[in-house]
Amino acid sequence: MAGRFMRAVQVAKFGTPLDVMHLTTVLQPKPGSLQVLIKITASGVNPVDTYLVEGKYATLPSLPFVPGKDGAGVVEEIGKDVTNFKVGDHVYCTFTDTESTQKKVKLFWFTEPVGLLV
Repeated sequence: MAGRFMRAVQVAKFGTPLDVMHLTTVLQPKPGSLQVLIKITASGVNPVDTYLVEGKYATLPSLPFVPGKDGAGVVEEIGKDVTNFKVGDHVYCTFTDTESTQKKVKLFWFTEPVGLLV
């Protein structure tokens, strides 16, 4: 069976964000046993994202990568050992895993739209 695809803003080389960030079609990742796949419907742009895209951060991701450190959306798929989330849950995550490595991800449920003062 062929993999599923999704749209993502991807960075293939470091540089000025407007020059190196491109909307593209990529293979949709499969969640690991303790991971969830989230369809992101809102995402923040933080200063660290800009530093990563420009290649001006202490630890840089492997190229190509999808920038982003937080987002909100709906759980589309869960790993076989996930017990506290289900498909259809609305969640907010404070770290995304764009390199298919096991990293700590904090997920929060939300049932009502919320706003944050900045």
